[in-house]
Amino acid sequence: MANNDKYKEIFISRLMPCKECQEKGYPKKGQLFLTYGSKTHKYKIHKIPSDPPAKKAGITPHFVQALGLNKTDDAVVIIRNCCIDGCGINLIWNEKQGMYDIHFKNVNVTVLPIPEWDALFFRWHNGTGFELD
Repeated sequence: MANNDKYKEIFISRLMPCKECQEKGYPKKGQLFLTYGSKTHKYKIHKIPSDPPAKKAGITPHFVQALGLNKTDDAVVIIRNCCIDGCGINLIWNEKQGMYDIHFKNVNVTVLPIPEWDALFFRWHNGTGFELD
């Protein structure tokens, strides 16, 4: 049996494919997106600096949170959310507070086989060795 605690309460930002963004041709120059700093533990809003090549359409920042292992201990249950304004989030300027309100939508719960989760998470922390075939 795998150690379920190893796969709980992990929250990361990663580039991932988004079907909805691909269909809309996102990301586009000037479009806002949200990230979360693993060191600062703060949300940060950015603008897409230039239009990406067409082959990169739909590859967008996502928040990914691991909830733990599935019942058979062979996959990690995750919450995944696209962080492009107008897709998985809506960023609404709050004039009174002088900052954006963040509204999450299109939050997806899914499972990733453990090797895919390890490649997604650990490769950023440990360098190489978790590449997928």
